[in-house]
Amino acid sequence: MRIVQKKVSFKKLVVLITVLSVFFGTAWFSIDIGFAHISIHRIFVPIMMLICAQATLSNYNKTGKLLGTCRTNRYSLCFMLFWLGYAVLSCTWTPDINNGIRNVFFIFCGIISIFTFSFILKSFDDIYYCLFVIMFAVFIHSIIGWYEIFMGKYLFFVPKTEYIALINRPISSMTSENEFAMCILVGIFATYVIVKNIKSKLYTLLAYAILLEESLILFVSFSRANIYGLILSFLILNIIDLKHFTRKVFMFLASLVILSIIVSIFMPNLVTFLNPQYFIDQMVIRITEGGNSDNIRKNLILNGLLFLLPTLGMGTGIGGIESYMASNGVYETFGITNIHNWWMEILVGSGIFIFVGYIIFYIKLCRDNYLRYKSNSTTSLERRIAFAFLGFMIAFIIASISSSSNMGNEMLWVFWAIIIAFQGIKKQS
Repeated sequence: MRIVQKKVSFKKLVVLITVLSVFFGTAWFSIDIGFAHISIHRIFVPIMMLICAQATLSNYNKTGKLLGTCRTNRYSLCFMLFWLGYAVLSCTWTPDINNGIRNVFFIFCGIISIFTFSFILKSFDDIYYCLFVIMFAVFIHSIIGWYEIFMGKYLFFVPKTEYIALINRPISSMTSENEFAMCILVGIFATYVIVKNIKSKLYTLLAYAILLEESLILFVSFSRANIYGLILSFLILNIIDLKHFTRKVFMFLASLVILSIIVSIFMPNLVTFLNPQYFIDQMVIRITEGGNSDNIRKNLILNGLLFLLPTLGMGTGIGGIESYMASNGVYETFGITNIHNWWMEILVGSGIFIFVGYIIFYIKLCRDNYLRYKSNSTTSLERRIAFAFLGFMIAFIIASISSSSNMGNEMLWVFWAIIIAFQGIKKQS
C-alpha cells in the first residue's frame, strides 16, 4: 500500500488541506463576516496566490515563459485565464452586478486552485494522495448520509431542505440531495484509484467495501442525473476496456448480491431501500415530479437560448441569467430563474466564444486521459488515474445538470484542479 511521504513540503500540505477543506465546506467551519463566510479553503486562497506568483516568477527566470515549457495542460490553463478575464469584463453589462461579482469570485478561487495544483503536483503519487484524501472525506459524508436515512435526523439541517427530510434522502452538509450525490460521484472515482493501487488484501477489501457502499448510497439518493451519469460512465468505460468486460461485470454483480445478502441479515431496515419495487416507485415519483420539473427545465433552456439573440451571442453577463429569466422570460418557469444546467449556464451567461472554448477544453482533457490510459509506455498508476478521470468526465456530462448551479461548488473546482494538474504531469515510464 502506498503511504504518505515522511516529509511533506509546505506547498503540498497547502494542497492537501485545500482538498480536504472544500469537501466539508462552510457548514463545518466558517467565520461569518456579514457579506460572506470565510472557510478554511478561502483562508488558503491568498496563500495559494503567493505560491502561484512565486512559481510563475521562477518559471520565467528559468525558461523565459510564465507557465514553463512543454506543459500538456497549457491550453487548459490559458482558457481558464481567458474565462476569468471575460467574466470580469462581462460585469460591465450584466444586469445583476452583485451576483456577477459573486460568480467572478468563485471562478477566481477555482482558477487559483487550478494553477496552484498544476505548479505543485509534480508526480502521480501526488495525485494519488489527493485522491486518498477525497476518498476519506466522501466516506465521512456517506456515513452521515446513512445516519440521516436510518435515524431521520439531519446533522446540518436547514429549513430549505425540510422536504428532503420527509422522504429520507441523504444530504450530509450539502444544500440538496443532488449536491450530495455529486460529492458521492466524485468519491466513487477517487476510491476506484485507491482500490486498484493497494497491495494489501485487507486494505483492498476495505477500500472495495467503501466503493460499493458509496455506489449504493448514490442510488438511494435518487438523484437521477448523477445515477444516469454513473451508469453511462460504467457502460462506456467497459466498452473502452472491452477485453475485461465479462469478468468485471460478473465480479461487480456478484459483489452486489453478496452485499445484499449480508445487509438483509444484519441490517433488515435497509431492505426497504434495496427493494426493487421501492426503488422503482421512488424513481417513478421523481419522474412524475420531474414531468413538471423537466418541462420547467426545458423552458429555462429555451429562454436561455432566446437571451443569446439580444446579447449578440456574448451572453447575459456573468451572474445575469436569473435577472433575464425573471424579466425577459418568454416561456413559463413558475418563478424558477436559475437555468439548472451547467452547459447552458456557461453558454447563456458567458456567451458562445467561452462555451466553444470550454467544449474544446473538455474534449481535449477527455482525449488526453484516454490516450494515457491506452498508452503502453505509462505506469499502472498513471493508467488507472487516467481511467478514473475519464470516467468522471463522462459521468459529469449528465450529472452536471442535476444541481441548480455548479459555479459556486468549490468541491468541483478543486477536483477539476486535480484533473488538470494530472494532465500537465509528464509521463513516467
